Amino acid sequence: MLKVDGAAARRSVDMVVVGDASCGKTSLITTLVSAIFPESVPRVLQQVRVPPEETADGIALSITDTSSAQEDRAQTLKQVAQADVVLVVYSSAEEATFARVRSYWLPEITKVFKGSIIVVGNKSDLVTKSEEHAAELRGKMNPLLGDFRQVDACTECSAKLNINVSDVFQLAQQAVVYPIAPLFNTQTRELAPRFVGSLRRVFRIFDQDKDDMLSDAELIDFQETCFGARLQPTDIEDVKTMLEAEGADNVAAAGITFKGFLRIHQKFIERNRAETAWLVLRQFGFNDRLQLMVPRRALSLERNNRTRHKVAPFPGVVRDQSVELSKAAQAFLDDIFHQFDRDRDQALSSAELDEIFSICPGGMRPWTASRFATAFSQDHAGTTANNSDAATTTGGDEDPNELLTVDEALSAGAPPAALSYIDDFPFGTRTDANGNISLSGWRAQWHMITLLQPHLTLLFLYFLGFDSGKERALVLTRKRAVENACNDLQRHTVRAFVFGAQGVGKSSLLDALTGGGVAAADARTPSSYTFSSEYNLDEDARRKRSCRNVVGRVRSKSSTGGATTVGASGAPAPTRHFVLTEVAAEDDALEEALANDMVDCDLAIMMFDSTNPSSVDWLAGLQKRIPESVPLVFLATKVDLAEAERLLGETQGSGKGAAAVAAAAKAKARMTKEDMLAEDPAHISQAIEEATMLCASYSLPNPEPVALVLPKNRLRLGKLFELLLSAALRPDLARPVSEEKRAQQRRQRLIRSSLRISLVVSVLVGAGLLAHSFLGSTRKQSASESSQGTSLQASSAPAPRVPADDFRYDYDGYQTSSPATR
Repeated sequence: MLKVDGAAARRSVDMVVVGDASCGKTSLITTLVSAIFPESVPRVLQQVRVPPEETADGIALSITDTSSAQEDRAQTLKQVAQADVVLVVYSSAEEATFARVRSYWLPEITKVFKGSIIVVGNKSDLVTKSEEHAAELRGKMNPLLGDFRQVDACTECSAKLNINVSDVFQLAQQAVVYPIAPLFNTQTRELAPRFVGSLRRVFRIFDQDKDDMLSDAELIDFQETCFGARLQPTDIEDVKTMLEAEGADNVAAAGITFKGFLRIHQKFIERNRAETAWLVLRQFGFNDRLQLMVPRRALSLERNNRTRHKVAPFPGVVRDQSVELSKAAQAFLDDIFHQFDRDRDQALSSAELDEIFSICPGGMRPWTASRFATAFSQDHAGTTANNSDAATTTGGDEDPNELLTVDEALSAGAPPAALSYIDDFPFGTRTDANGNISLSGWRAQWHMITLLQPHLTLLFLYFLGFDSGKERALVLTRKRAVENACNDLQRHTVRAFVFGAQGVGKSSLLDALTGGGVAAADARTPSSYTFSSEYNLDEDARRKRSCRNVVGRVRSKSSTGGATTVGASGAPAPTRHFVLTEVAAEDDALEEALANDMVDCDLAIMMFDSTNPSSVDWLAGLQKRIPESVPLVFLATKVDLAEAERLLGETQGSGKGAAAVAAAAKAKARMTKEDMLAEDPAHISQAIEEATMLCASYSLPNPEPVALVLPKNRLRLGKLFELLLSAALRPDLARPVSEEKRAQQRRQRLIRSSLRISLVVSVLVGAGLLAHSFLGSTRKQSASESSQGTSLQASSAPAPRVPADDFRYDYDGYQTSSPATR
């Protein structure tokens, strides 16, 4: 469980003791400190401090004695206003002092103090203990508790005999550390609504099987997690027996119901055991005001990184990667859908969505979070986290256990940009005929939120009880540089920017993805937005709203015409969640879309009006600013006319080159504007021909015809989205190639060809030299072997005998042959 240990840890408690003179205020404090009743005491005791090591809970106590004199009234009330808890002391032996508690002390104190008050009857040793006295005491205290909601408890003690003295101050300390007022209404004897909502979140966290009950195993898990003790089977049976005796709907066959869970906590509170409820609440992030605090570690992506390198908490630094839901988070959200689909119609109605997000602060949803940020900051202005100044920073060395308020958590990520607008719910995803969100739409909506504003996904998964301590909530995709090198986009959520001049039909294309068609744009009115009556759109909000995002599930188109793309491994590729972002034609939105080399864009969809050639000129100017790494697809809208569709089909089927298309475009360009307006097909043909020529100049496929009228074109639009997704998944097929790049590619091809030829020639020459060298060495070896054989034969034959006189020496000393020979 994602626990928040010590969510409201307190180090000290300031107590102020007030009451009439001679009631024993000073004696009570002295007996606590020294354990000895003083025979004489000063008029007002100096402030007493009890170190934490001397208290049971390790909390330091500061006890302030006060004067009851009328002239010190202002000073006494000032001390009361600065206290954490006030003890009002009266004498149990003097009825008049108790009457003064009701008539004077409590009215005066409640004017300046809003904390807990403990009413203490001292000198109980002077009163006879009996059933009559106990009944009389209850008769006095119950009206007091009913009339003054700040009075948490009433008790008696004896400073002289040291009876219940330590219990009095322990009760006062617990009234601060474990206050009853936020949990229980002492007047109506009912649990506070905010406490019920807090327990609902705890109940749902431990309801692991999502059956709206706590089984025996889940109840044991709750006990071990919150209190470190294991329930025995007999203990569970005793609890169930007690609950069944108080109401049949507290227990069911499968376990304890939520109503029974509430009754368990109410029983503890009624027995002055409020610390039991607070131990549970604080372990799950609730502070003293029952406001849910968010630990910074719940918003961190570090646990989701597979590497050992530290990752920035939110995208913006890791711009080359996007964020997606983990399988565990997807399964968790699917379980929530099925749990709260009460009518089993495979869709979530508005009431069912309300129930899902009832455990979130203020009942907000991810698509309404931006509207709640300002409201929360105003409503909880006095609540601060441990270090609120660091809440807006990301990365660095922040304490992962630092607690943030909801407003700080909402602003902890990068501020949502215009292109990250997600408030167009439910029009941004698929719904059924009644406008209820389907399972497919529920999944798609969360995938889109994770892609555009991942910190919101982390925050709401924490609200809804996802255990990120056991499973990763989000994962990072492969780096885009790797995917570009492999020409294989393996992201499960793909994003496309939709560009086009005003009026070309961008919104209609977005509506077609969610199944709304052209009619959906007319249905979107301010009243259709959740909480729109409480939310006034300023200019910035309207600008963001004009840059819509929608999401839908799309199957990629295979090369064989099948339904899915087959990857390199031979396995069918899964369906993708396809996010379309409408980029308004205004300069601000365009600049944001084109920033950072469009690293957030997987595909640029260039839409033009086939009846308006100027819309093509607008795209031609934009084309020069789009990086060549981004794949492009041109769409020709408003081609419902048969002539326009026929002309486009002829252009695509005839295989006309760029020169032929340009010639046709120039011929049409000679027409006047009036002639074009008078003849729609000719006007359409000029826009299509100019777009086709623009595509040809960048080696892009010809424009695709689009007729955004549902339902008759639903099948064709489905194939269109398959085509668009395929272009994003295989980006090399749709990347623009400029003249400069083509020239560069030609040079590179020429260099590569030259290198190949040089390599082949070098190999052939080297092989020839090697063969020649080998043959030469072979010949030499053969000749050497022949000569060695002849010498060996000559040396083995007997030498002929020559007579001695056959030799003589000439005068030069040289041996010559015999005279006969010469």
